[in-house]
Amino acid sequence: MAKPGRMKEVEAEQGEQLITLIPRLLNEKGSIPAVARVIGVADRTLFIYCQRNGIRKQCVWFIQSQQCKDA
Repeated sequence: MAKPGRMKEVEAEQGEQLITLIPRLLNEKGSIPAVARVIGVADRTLFIYCQRNGIRKQCVWFIQSQQCKDA
């Protein structure tokens, strides 16, 4: 997918490729609209970029440092 001009500028400003920058920002900000505002592109543009590059939300449930015991 060809990157829009603003997305190329963001890549140059941040010194990081979009393929690693966008997932990191999504983890920090929590949503595509929030990240789109930060980098200055349309929500739809960012959504399509994520779809085409395999960037997706995935939830994982786990128990952190606890053991399940029978009561």
